[in-house]
Amino acid sequence: MIGFLRGDVAQISESQLTIDVGGVGYRVNIPTSVRAALTPGERDVTVHTSLVVTDDALSLYGFMTVEERD
Repeated sequence: MIGFLRGDVAQISESQLTIDVGGVGYRVNIPTSVRAALTPGERDVTVHTSLVVTDDALSLYGFMTVEERD
């Protein structure tokens, strides 16, 4: 499981964040609370994550705190 990602905000929309971690862009689904807390181009951001596995997809969800994620 991916517990968290630390990197730079490459792109952000209402429901997704792309975070650049060492040159790899991770697309993360986010709630509006995360969208409000981050800005495009922000550097050295930590996003706590939860990976959801279904029959047809791997979905990564991101939150600003461990408590929010749990």
